[in-house]
Amino acid sequence: MEGLSRRQGIFDKLGTILRQDLGSLEEIKLRQESLQKRNDRDIHQGEVAQLEAELQILQRRIAEVSDSSLLASEEKEHVN
Repeated sequence: MEGLSRRQGIFDKLGTILRQDLGSLEEIKLRQESLQKRNDRDIHQGEVAQLEAELQILQRRIAEVSDSSLLASEEKEHVN
């Protein structure tokens, strides 16, 4: 019996130390949820940045095509 009570005392001390270091189960879950949300937001932020970069490239290409179309139409007017 003495060995069992000693083990129980050790487990109680370990539990106390872990609760002090990590907090309660609810606090751990809340921190984990917060970290997960931040991670999800970071992932989406990367996707948004990539899409914005692609959009800028497409806008530049559209502008280049528009400029070349204007030049071609001006050249046709000068020829006529």
